[in-house]
This record gives sequence, structure tokens and C-alpha cells, in this order.
Amino acid sequence: MRGASIMKFMKNFLKISGALLLAAMTFQMSTTISHAAEKSMNYQVKANLPTSQHDPKATYFDLRLKPEQEETISIMVQNTDDQAHVFDVTPNTAITNENGVVDYSQANKKADKTAPVNISSIVSGDHKITVPANSTHNATFKIKMPAKAFDGVLLGGFNIAREGNDSAKSQKDSVTIRNKFAYVIGLRITENDTLVTPHLKMNEIKAGLINYRTSVTTNLQNTKAVMISDMKVDAKIMKRGSTKVLHRTTKDNLAMAPNSNFNYAISWDNEALKAGKYTLDLTAAEKSGQKWHFTRNFEITSKKASQSNKDAVDLKKQTINWWYIIGGIVLVILVGYIVYLKRKEKKN
Repeated sequence: MRGASIMKFMKNFLKISGALLLAAMTFQMSTTISHAAEKSMNYQVKANLPTSQHDPKATYFDLRLKPEQEETISIMVQNTDDQAHVFDVTPNTAITNENGVVDYSQANKKADKTAPVNISSIVSGDHKITVPANSTHNATFKIKMPAKAFDGVLLGGFNIAREGNDSAKSQKDSVTIRNKFAYVIGLRITENDTLVTPHLKMNEIKAGLINYRTSVTTNLQNTKAVMISDMKVDAKIMKRGSTKVLHRTTKDNLAMAPNSNFNYAISWDNEALKAGKYTLDLTAAEKSGQKWHFTRNFEITSKKASQSNKDAVDLKKQTINWWYIIGGIVLVILVGYIVYLKRKEKKN
């Protein structure tokens, strides 16, 4: 009789528990909206190639210079608008941005500590010119090479933008979008044909937010004066001492400017950062056949995790394992019911 009573109780309890579990299930849906804007620029630019041009077929500056040599170069800016405009012509050192793309548009960027020289520091000239309506004007620059010889490549570019040349504002759902249009003319300087082998270094690892989403970043540094092209990076994060991959981010078609660095982000998949000790395993390979592998331990502190999670968006809620909860409740009630029956037998 006692066993039959227990079985009947369990059957009814599980029916109720199953209904509660079904009611607890939820689904989420998200949508992504893309915006794009286009506008005519109303001006053209062209590199006036000097006699020091190494590759005459190139449309950018590909200069072969010697230590301490001086060279004058110019860029033609053609204003095709019916009114005069002011143009900013800025020589910039090539960097690698956070997307793994070589970027020539960042002004006043410090050169990587491994660079032979900051290319923007050896170029002086017309950073701002006024071009009358429907006419052309040359922006002239002087290059003064450093005294110390180097192997490899100095890479940069001239960013040419018309002042006030913002795209038409686009506003939707209280979000205003602006795009700044500009031309870039590359500047490549070499002193010889010596081949330089790329070298990749992995620096510090940090936990935090990228675009308000939980991530871990590691700084990758190209320490040589040579481009790294068509690079694939595969990064995995595990609990220290475990081989189970918790988070993984793989990207290909990346590029790095000579003597530059950038932060490679490993997505935490919109999960809350958890304090603890971890291991990062990263492999990078580029088209020339060069391959690098790094394994590094790091730690996420409770303070950093708490601060990042507080400011993060779209964090996934912790999943509740209802089977464990229901099982625990069943066990407690079952034990209580058995004790009750035993006490009842003793009284009888």
C-alpha cells in the first residue's frame, strides 16, 4: 500500500511539474537593420608622380629614396563644383584598425615603437588648400628621409577631404547617420629591395567591452617593416587546465600595416563575463606561408567582470535548468512523504 501511494503521488507531481516546465520556456527574436548612404563628391585627385617613382605603373606614390634624401611631390586636386572649396590634405602613417584592415585615414597617430620612423613626421607641406570653382590646384609636400638606413617599407597615405563634405544626414528611429567621404592616395617608400620576413607578436590580453558587448581582446603586433596580407586568425578560450572551448572567434582576409598593432577581439557570445583563470590559444597564418601559434594564460577579475557586465548590452540571461530544480523538489517532497508514512506507521 505504501509503495502504491508513493507511485501515485509521483505520477501526479510529475504531470504538474511538466506543465510548469512547458510554461517556463521562452523564445527571443532579434532583427538587424542596415543603413547606407551615397553622395557625389564633386572633386577628383591625382598623384603627380616624381622621378623617384619606383613603379611607374602605380597610381600612388611608390618612391625609392636614400637616407637623408629630400624629395618634393604634389597631388592635383580638381574641383568640379560651381563654387570654391577648401580641401584638407593630410599625410598619415598607415595603421591597422580594430577590424584588421590597413587604415590610411587616422591623423596624428603615434608610430608603433618598432617602426624605423613615423612616415607622417618626415612629410611637410600644404595640409590645407583652396581650389576655385571648376579648376585645379596642386598640394605640394616635401619628404626628408631619416639619416639611418632601413630595410623594408614605410607605408602611409594622403587623406584628401573637402571641408563640409558630409553625406546627407539620414535619420530614422532617432538615430542620425553621417558619412565623411574622402580620397586616399597611398605613399610607399623603400630604400632597397631587401626582403623582410613578417613577424607577429602577441601582447597583453584584456577582458571588457567591444561596442558594449562582452569580449576578450589580445593585442597583435607586426614588428617588421613589411605588410602582412590575407591573414587568418583562430582564437580559442578555455578554462585554465581544461581543453573544452568556451568561446572562439575566427576571422580571415585580415591585413596588417608594417610596424603596427591592433586588438583582436574574441566574442564572449553575449554572455556575462565570469571571474576566473583562463587560457587563450591563438593561431595566425598569412598567405606567404608564415604561421604563428601562441598560448597564454590570463585572468578575469571579479571587479572587471562586474563592471563590464553592468555596462554590457544584450546579455543572455542565465539559463535555468528546470530539471535540476524539479528533481530537487521531487526529492525533498519524496523524502518528506516517506518520513511522514514511517511516523504514521509507528503511531499505529
